[in-house]
Amino acid sequence: MSYVATSYVATGYVEDLGLGTGVFDSAGFDSAGEFAIYRNGYYDKFTNQYLASSTETWDDNLDSGGYTWDDFNNWQGTPSTPLTFLTNVVDTGKSRYYNPNVKVDASGPVDVWVYYGDEIDTSGAIVTPGLFQGGQSQTLTGAKARYWQFGIFVEPLNGEIPYINAITSTVKSTPIEEIITDLDTSTIVDSAGYGTITPTRSFATITSVFIQPQADGLDKPIVYVRSKTTSGINFEIFDADTYGKTHTDCVVDVKITGLPKLVSDSNGNITEELA
Repeated sequence: MSYVATSYVATGYVEDLGLGTGVFDSAGFDSAGEFAIYRNGYYDKFTNQYLASSTETWDDNLDSGGYTWDDFNNWQGTPSTPLTFLTNVVDTGKSRYYNPNVKVDASGPVDVWVYYGDEIDTSGAIVTPGLFQGGQSQTLTGAKARYWQFGIFVEPLNGEIPYINAITSTVKSTPIEEIITDLDTSTIVDSAGYGTITPTRSFATITSVFIQPQADGLDKPIVYVRSKTTSGINFEIFDADTYGKTHTDCVVDVKITGLPKLVSDSNGNITEELA
């Protein structure tokens, strides 16, 4: 299942944003302590791009040389960097594990900050959002949440004014599975009776594990999953027919379900890798 957010294409949505005032700090809040809602760029209708606003401000033209505003036909200021843009909040309708996929067409590599949570306030902002940063060429982990929002950062490249052409975000919960059949737990259980199953597929998140013991009717093995992470499934097996909670071994079938590996590429786009 996927939830596709609005595609922020410069020729449409960004045009109506107006100017923002401020940038994100390292915690995702502005200088006043408010959650970062700012966009510090503007829509250039001539280039169809979202561009960084300049740090200079306009003043009255008091030049005695007789210049008027009509004499100025272009403006090249000092861009506010990094260029920042915050998308609208995506409501998936249900809190569950998701992988965010974010593609940004920009002037250079981007840093995508992923905000998520299960509650919004009356203004529509996520209450106490969680946060992870995409960066470039990183292995990431999805999260369990209903609401999602993405902050985009673009640094200037070779002294040029940074810009954004388009942002497309998709929040996915399409699972992948790994099936293991006829696993003899005696080969992976230690002397204390604990075992670890290591997934061979690359998961971003393990959402569920099902371990089915095989028994001949005389033994009654019971399996408990102690923890489930992408690095290993820790479990215990007890013989229910033996007094004193005795550990045992048996043959099991295993189904591991989760979300695909999540990475950021060299340009900062966040995407799933199916392996």
